[in-house]
Amino acid sequence: MRMRQRSAAVLIGLQLAAITVVGGVTVARFHIFAGVDELAHISVVQQFAEHGSLPNEGSSYVSWQMEAIEQDTYPRRSSVNPRQIGLGGYSYEAWQPPLYYVLAAPAFLIPSNYRDKVLAVRAFDLLLLLAAVAILALLARAVAAEHWQTAYAATLSVVLWPGVIVRAITVSNAALELPLVLLYVLAVWHGPRRPQARLLLGAAGLLGLCLLTGLTLAFIAPLLAVPIVALRRERRGRA
Repeated sequence: MRMRQRSAAVLIGLQLAAITVVGGVTVARFHIFAGVDELAHISVVQQFAEHGSLPNEGSSYVSWQMEAIEQDTYPRRSSVNPRQIGLGGYSYEAWQPPLYYVLAAPAFLIPSNYRDKVLAVRAFDLLLLLAAVAILALLARAVAAEHWQTAYAATLSVVLWPGVIVRAITVSNAALELPLVLLYVLAVWHGPRRPQARLLLGAAGLLGLCLLTGLTLAFIAPLLAVPIVALRRERRGRA
């Protein structure tokens, strides 16, 4: 039993190191704007960081700096006019909820070079990924009890998929979705075991933060019924 636990601990250590190293390489070396809609997402971050407002969908365009990076001419302006290239020139992710972009804005403001600004936001996303990995350990402990190391190692193997790391670190609101959803699921899991009004309020608050990050996360809202039912049963039992 101890040998199995030691082996699992070694495996987890290697997995965590691999996630950190591969994540760092993704931050620094993965081609800028090769991620899914990364250009459109960073344009929303830039607008909020520099102007304190969110762009208007359909009428806001990618900045000349980001277009120059896209065309590999930065720090010189690109000959491409974002207003004349259709959807690719629009800040078309402006419809997204604002939480991620607001939180990422300080990272964007740190460097002066705009290429480095993109990398700084990616570094912020790496921190969010590592936070998600830490929350995942808590969830594994809660769900698998004494077998949590085996469960944790299995889930870390999924995090290590290249598509997961690239999607989590290249600029997008998906970076914040992962830790928030894991926190929400952890709160919901504890609901039936510790029926408390404050735990229910915490789960509801986390659900609200999830929706402020991505509207597609509305599909996890029904999970809130678990702590609600548990609290009602507990109060009936007291009565």
